[in-house]
Amino acid sequence: KMFPARQGAGKTQFFAALPDHEKVRVLMALCPRRLPDWAEGKGGGKVKAFAYLTEEEKAYCLNALKIPGAPRFTPKPGTGKVGFFAGLPDEQKSAVLTQAAQWIQEVEEPEGMDGSDSVIAPRKDPAACTIL
Repeated sequence: KMFPARQGAGKTQFFAALPDHEKVRVLMALCPRRLPDWAEGKGGGKVKAFAYLTEEEKAYCLNALKIPGAPRFTPKPGTGKVGFFAGLPDEQKSAVLTQAAQWIQEVEEPEGMDGSDSVIAPRKDPAACTIL
């Protein structure tokens, strides 16, 4: 539905009436979630960025790396995922975070909300969004 760019056009009421899953699609298109900034080298914020991930994302990314001798991680909280990650060498930490960023982008970009076939286009500057 197209709305005129003026107050009182019914945008808020329309959004409020949407089912929750549609509200999430709209909000994710406008302001996609992203990892906090991190840098290579010691003190680059990699552990902080990893801790930001959901339990499911942490388990998925650690398991996807297939580190020899590593346990199989589950999404259950308090199972040592952040501690394990903190002990990894920098190149493995970077690989995990790169995988996580790609996975978040794939999973959280709803179909039809990439701006190509939608009236609602994602923000051009993701830095303008608040990290959820």
